[in-house]
Amino acid sequence: MRLLALLLTILLLALQPVTAAAAAPDPDLLTRIDQYVSAALAKVHIPGAALALVKGDQIIHLKGFGKADPNGRPVTPETPFVLGSLSKSITATAVMQLVEQGKIDLDAPVVTYLPEFTLRDSRASRITVRHLLEQTSGLSTYDGRIQLDGSAGMSLAERVQSYQALSLTAEPGSRWQYSNVNYTIAGLLVERVAGEPFASYIRAHIFQPLDMTHSHTDLASAQADGMATGHQILFGRPVAHTFPVQPDGLPASNLIASAGDLAHYLIAQMNGGRFGAAQILKPESVQALQTPTAWPMRGYGYAMGWGYEEGSGVLRHGGDMPDFHGDLLMDPRSGWGVALLINVNSNFLGAHVTQLSRNLIAMLNGETLPEDDSTYREIILYTNLLVVAVLLGAAGLLLLLRRLRRGLRPTASGIALRLALPSLLLLLIGALLWGGIPRLVTTPWRSILLFELTLGYTLAFLTGFTLLLGLLHPVLGYRQLGLSSGPAGAAAGRPGAPAR
Repeated sequence: MRLLALLLTILLLALQPVTAAAAAPDPDLLTRIDQYVSAALAKVHIPGAALALVKGDQIIHLKGFGKADPNGRPVTPETPFVLGSLSKSITATAVMQLVEQGKIDLDAPVVTYLPEFTLRDSRASRITVRHLLEQTSGLSTYDGRIQLDGSAGMSLAERVQSYQALSLTAEPGSRWQYSNVNYTIAGLLVERVAGEPFASYIRAHIFQPLDMTHSHTDLASAQADGMATGHQILFGRPVAHTFPVQPDGLPASNLIASAGDLAHYLIAQMNGGRFGAAQILKPESVQALQTPTAWPMRGYGYAMGWGYEEGSGVLRHGGDMPDFHGDLLMDPRSGWGVALLINVNSNFLGAHVTQLSRNLIAMLNGETLPEDDSTYREIILYTNLLVVAVLLGAAGLLLLLRRLRRGLRPTASGIALRLALPSLLLLLIGALLWGGIPRLVTTPWRSILLFELTLGYTLAFLTGFTLLLGLLHPVLGYRQLGLSSGPAGAAAGRPGAPAR
């Protein structure tokens, strides 16, 4: 028996290096990934990015690309970025920690823990903690984007108190609607139940145990740590911009972290809550966080701060701020995880980078990448052409209305045809644009202007120009009519008046 035990020990020791070598990625693959990411970023003028790749419980690759700020400081894996909605998964983790401690019941109404929580809608009393995390509370996407407008920051309690004016757009638990409001309320829930500010709770119970030393809950400490400068897109080019990081935005979108720190977080999420010696959640709690319970569309489910893509089995969440974008992906089937952060954003660019993140998973799994089918550059071209078209159209409309006024006659039919009808039509179109565009994209005007500089301001100009012209056209027309019907005009129109 001793001999058998000795042989088994020798065999296990001999196999360990083989297993480690098999798990190690091909260095050529990592080189190809770096080249692929560099080319993809340069193609769409992304200033800087940071990448982290993990496999199982190991960090495989960390890399910085490009510039962290306009001074040319290079991005490193330790450079902090604003996470946008990647913050939601961290907030959900904090809630689940309190569930494990018996302090929160996922299926208890929110008012159990926040008695002051009210909406204009009486059904608010039926919203549970689970509804918040899985985005089925009935609170709308539109209302969730109001607080992304860069307005003066509030405390979490003040922000949640401001929701008293909101109404539900669906019965709690009946429909999925992605809303920042849900996670803001969840953040206050953590703060109230834990008995400490949300920011300090996240630092003490998630950032510190996971050794996330370049992660922050306020802008000042992040900037002192070398945070990247954010950028927005103007006519297809990045423009440096500093967007405020507000306390009330932390649970839904304003946490800050580096790609290297997110590698630690991914490892904990992929290994039953454990990173090294730290255990931030039990395996069953992690599984609950990552199991989709709401299905917004065919093939896509939403868990608690994680989206689930049924075809690939990938768990993913994106994060968008006006000046930053990030992606977190986990592939449970292969054990790969990806964190990719960039210091520029627009909605169109975010979609391009999300596809880039998915392609990295495919490369790591040895799959052949499809041909580049990104339409981002075409979208920028069409957007710029739209700007030109709007300006030319505005100039043409001014000329047309001027011609209509030039032939204006002081009769009821003349006024109606050449003055009143065009004005009413312009006002109607302007009103439809003013009310319809925000509803179409489920985003208030102020947030549209923050997230899409070129297209947003073009649409705002078109709307304002149409309304203003609708108001001014009759004023200019009546002025012209008054001048033409003055003494000179009256004399010219009288029979027998002397010619001049």
